[in-house]
Amino acid sequence: MSWVLAHGDCDGMCSAALVLAARPSSNVFFTKPSKILEDLRGICDYERVVICDIAVPETRTEDVLATLRELSSSSRDLLYIDHHPLPEGFVAPDFFIHSTRACAAELTYREFRCQIPKDMNRIAIYGAIGDYIDNTELIQLLLLDWDKRTLYFESGLLNQGLDNIRHDYDFKRRVVAELSRNMLPSSDDALAKAAIEQTFHEEEMRNEIAKQVQTLGKIAYVLNIKGSLGKAAIYARAETGLKIGIAGEEEGESIDMSLRTTEEGMDLNRVLRRVAPSFGGTGGGHPKAAGATIPADKFQLFIKALDEAT
Repeated sequence: MSWVLAHGDCDGMCSAALVLAARPSSNVFFTKPSKILEDLRGICDYERVVICDIAVPETRTEDVLATLRELSSSSRDLLYIDHHPLPEGFVAPDFFIHSTRACAAELTYREFRCQIPKDMNRIAIYGAIGDYIDNTELIQLLLLDWDKRTLYFESGLLNQGLDNIRHDYDFKRRVVAELSRNMLPSSDDALAKAAIEQTFHEEEMRNEIAKQVQTLGKIAYVLNIKGSLGKAAIYARAETGLKIGIAGEEEGESIDMSLRTTEEGMDLNRVLRRVAPSFGGTGGGHPKAAGATIPADKFQLFIKALDEAT
């Protein structure tokens, strides 16, 4: 049995679709950095495991690495494909495919391109557009074989639809299966409808953020706004003109959040990996776009510490 563990955003799902195209019998499971350890430990009855687009968590790095090595020793095939910055001092094992200069879908495509039809390269392009990393040499080369307006439309529809369905993982698995068969996102009526709805919701969200956004120092933040956390963080920053935008939502006793900045020289990944564990949370991602999970009762303290650290 083969498993694919992937992030549930466009890049992660496109990565999973490329793996599924090469290994059609694989089971697709969605996870994130704060849950990857438990999910890896829960894998059973496996021969092949591929993890796509999941940052190695800062706080439990050694436990994750030990679990991966255990899987590697008993699995015929283990791959960890990711593009997030690695924890400081982390030495990537042989089964890691890693680069911060390309999205996970591009890295996955590079690994499996010989096992899938040539025109499936557009799945990698969707993921690259979705993760704002479509200016690499390979993606630009692949785009030469397409009318890029069409691919940007399809990727935009895919991203908008995924933002709408969010935690509906059965829906997401179906979309991954369709992408693995190289179906156009626009051919899925339910996904297209979700994308159109999301576009209207996003406009409503943007107007609501203007009313509810709060500030602390150089940080603008909103909580429990319906819609994409990443986009809400963008609009919170844009509305206030501050350096950092944060959008969070309560999940049980924790707050899951996305952070965005446009400041040159600011590295949200590095700051979050240092600050979040101080409050019993996890954090990381990319220099300008990152995420964190923090205990709800520590949120205000975390915001203050983050402002001081940036």
